[in-house]
Amino acid sequence: MSHGELVAIDGKILRRSHDNVLCKKAIHIISAWSSANQVVVAQMKVDDKSNEIVPIPELLALLDLRGAVVSIDAIGCQKGIAEAIIKKKADYLLGVKGNQAGLEQQVELLFVHCKPDPPHEDITKDHSRIEMRHCDVIDNPKALASIEGWSILRSIVQDTLTTPDTLQWLRAHRGDPLLPLQCQGRRPEVRQMGEAALGGGEQGPLGAGRELPGG
Repeated sequence: MSHGELVAIDGKILRRSHDNVLCKKAIHIISAWSSANQVVVAQMKVDDKSNEIVPIPELLALLDLRGAVVSIDAIGCQKGIAEAIIKKKADYLLGVKGNQAGLEQQVELLFVHCKPDPPHEDITKDHSRIEMRHCDVIDNPKALASIEGWSILRSIVQDTLTTPDTLQWLRAHRGDPLLPLQCQGRRPEVRQMGEAALGGGEQGPLGAGRELPGG
């Protein structure tokens, strides 16, 4: 993996892979997707009696992740998984949702009481709709000290997606190129954090471990 490359870990159910007659469950796989190369670099089948959390460390062990940014949705928001990524000399970007209720509340409160860095914003046209995404980053060491137990937690990220009425938006911005907005942040790692969060397709607050290049 090249330095700073985004590797997204995600699980999928293969359509029509089940068999009700034979009582066969659908095949559940977990994949590592290289965003830069647009290719799956590793893949594993999830055991029928298990879930995605169990094979994630095994999948990580197969990859040379030095310098990469590994993003995983909320199911991968586990301290053990964060430590496994750190041991691979990579950065982690983990989704935080209701499955970690206490952690989610801590992160949300920090965004209420702490001033984030200047944001990164992105506007794209995808699947016949306009998507506007706004990414805020807090990397205040004193503020992050309140979140205990996470290996080398350096930043928290909040990614917000809005989808305005496409037709009205296009009329209002007729003639404007649909290109990503320039990062408004003064520091390069804010933009990189934003692009990693947006590229991973995750919504809501996230935690990032290790310092990204530029910090």
